[in-house]
Amino acid sequence: MEAIYTKLYSKYTKLKKEKDRELENLNMEQELKFVNYVAAAEQLIEFVRSENDRLREQINELRSEMASMRVAKDNEKIQYQKLLMEDNRKIKELSDEIQRLQQLDREGSGFHASTNKGESRQIITVGDSLPDALDGSTIANQKRPRQSLPSIQAAVTMSPREELPTGPAQPSTSSYRYTEPACCRRNADISGDGAADISPAKCIFQDVFQWLLGMKFSIVTENEELCISALHESSGLSFSLTLIKNASEEPELVYRMLSLGTCERVAPEWMRDTVVFGPTMCAVFFERVIRAIKHRY
Repeated sequence: MEAIYTKLYSKYTKLKKEKDRELENLNMEQELKFVNYVAAAEQLIEFVRSENDRLREQINELRSEMASMRVAKDNEKIQYQKLLMEDNRKIKELSDEIQRLQQLDREGSGFHASTNKGESRQIITVGDSLPDALDGSTIANQKRPRQSLPSIQAAVTMSPREELPTGPAQPSTSSYRYTEPACCRRNADISGDGAADISPAKCIFQDVFQWLLGMKFSIVTENEELCISALHESSGLSFSLTLIKNASEEPELVYRMLSLGTCERVAPEWMRDTVVFGPTMCAVFFERVIRAIKHRY
């Protein structure tokens, strides 16, 4: 029996050794695999970390570049805003200058007075206040033949009670020869053959001017020149306007006073002289004439 037990024990010991050897080999294989796995994981982690660092660095660079670009864009925007404000300011200045020039162009370049065949010359320069120029502002006055006028003060407003110097002898309206121009063939109130026999000549346009200004207008001949004669019947004020055409300059109108009538005391000095002015100042001229007529009361 003892021999059997010894044999069995030997066999058991042998099997146990083999089993332990197999387990040890298996453990070694598993350990080797685990080590390989750990090494691979560490390599992968290191790669991911390096890639992450690279990407972070790239992101930081992009952020820095974006910040610098944003700063540059902000600076550029500020510069553009400054340029826009400067352009708007220049445009506003140019617009104001254009409006000022247009206003000056509408108001005219000024009144000019000239001496014509022995009469006095009066030069009126119109500045910023054009309508006030007709009242005697900035006037250079020369002596009339055979009679002198007192110097004119700037911006003089005459009251109805003030006594003005008596002007020179006025030419008689009878010395004018009324001529019927080609455009004035018929009167608004007359038809038939009698329309061509009107003296002084009169047409629908003269009626319109009379309705607008309260003055009668006629075409007359003065010194072999055609001119317009204006008459305010209630006051007796009458004057003539002669058109002068220059080839190089704009046409001008020559004002000559014929009679002041009841406006003698209130008429400003310029109405007593010969005045030359441009067509653009016609509205101001007639405004001043009508004002003088109204001041006689």
